[in-house]
Amino acid sequence: MKNNSFTCFSLQLCWLFLCACLPLASKAQTESWVNYYHAPTVNGIAIDVNGTKWLATDRGVYKYDGTNWANYNSSNSSLVSNDVRSVTIDAQGNKWFANDYYVFKFDGTLWTRYYIGATPIFIAAEQNNLWVCSDYGSVYSINTITFALMEYSQGTSARQVAIDAQGNKWFATNGYGVRKFDGTTWTNYTTSNSTLSNNYLTSVAIDAQGNKWFGMSNGSAARFNGVNWATYPVSGGQWSNNSVNAITIDAQGNKWFGCSVGIAKFDGTNWTNYYRGNGTFAATDVKSITIDAQGNKWFGTPIGVYKFDETSWTNHNPTEA
Repeated sequence: MKNNSFTCFSLQLCWLFLCACLPLASKAQTESWVNYYHAPTVNGIAIDVNGTKWLATDRGVYKYDGTNWANYNSSNSSLVSNDVRSVTIDAQGNKWFANDYYVFKFDGTLWTRYYIGATPIFIAAEQNNLWVCSDYGSVYSINTITFALMEYSQGTSARQVAIDAQGNKWFATNGYGVRKFDGTTWTNYTTSNSTLSNNYLTSVAIDAQGNKWFGMSNGSAARFNGVNWATYPVSGGQWSNNSVNAITIDAQGNKWFGCSVGIAKFDGTNWTNYYRGNGTFAATDVKSITIDAQGNKWFGTPIGVYKFDETSWTNHNPTEA
């Protein structure tokens, strides 16, 4: 009986201990996720000549100088809303942001806004022009000197644009393949008139040799050398149900693909994958990539921005800005 009483008493103590610890464990678990839950979704990243990072997020614009964060939003700046879709920097150092039905220019002091009439989803600067892909379907250009706005309906459903050394604009479109604009003539590449394997393109970048790289919604990438098309299964075919949201090419010619599953690096032969499945990267749905002067890769994700120096990952979270 004594042994039974002692056993019952011990079990009761254990139960009370567990009950006391459960709120603490729950609190600890909640606190560990608060930082990530409140981190902004980083849609775009641009780096200026001083190395300052400018982030387009769902909580406005963030500026990061390597130590301090600053936040520009609809409450303390001219931004119409906090939903900023894209960012680019022009040759004069002006920062441009896609926001609501406008694009905004920020010269470091003043904000100037330009009405588009459609929601801009991606912007790219070229000399005295800003190229705008919109969710309305058309492509727009803004002359940054005269502020003249041009609409091009031929750019239907363009998701991203890249500009080559000859000034040609290459658009990745959603359902209409690739569209090239030389300033006068539009050329369309689809599965019907080329060996392009998919018409649903999501991203574009151009390498040092002038090859055009396109990401696809089916998890593949296409390369166009001006004559021939080649298709690659991003991640080496390891991922399924994967969309390629962003492409950036580093100084060594490695292609970095930001995907819905994670990040894939392609050196021309081998694939290296960073994602939750192998424990090498915490985020999914990578939306943007840029590379700084030191070769560090910066990735925009739904849980903030990550820096990768080829050895370790750092999550730079502007929650406290």
